[in-house]
Amino acid sequence: MARNENSSCIQMDFLEVCSFGDLEQAKAMLKNGKVDKNFQHHGNGWAALHWAARRNHQEIVELLLRAGFDPKSPAKDGKTPLDLVTNEAVKEILIQFENINTNQEGAFLVLSISLKCNIRKQ
Repeated sequence: MARNENSSCIQMDFLEVCSFGDLEQAKAMLKNGKVDKNFQHHGNGWAALHWAARRNHQEIVELLLRAGFDPKSPAKDGKTPLDLVTNEAVKEILIQFENINTNQEGAFLVLSISLKCNIRKQ
């Protein structure tokens, strides 16, 4: 039981880190391998990518997408991260990622190049 509680605390902490836009902490938590990419908040069903998208944290959104978080994952109300974003640059990143077939070899390279080009335009 303590293990489940600890895991739940880690997941909730990660949601908070993504919500606040703490890039370095998000990287560290992903690196330790304890983050569940499918974890959703018990109240609204938002995953880390939902929180980062809603708060327009572009670097966090990019980090989560590269780490394999699902941009099409619906919350309890059926909304995806794309439905929540208000920043055009972040919206474009999510759209580009959704259009890439991640099972195709080199897809992440294409995304990475695309993201770098998008950042230079701003």
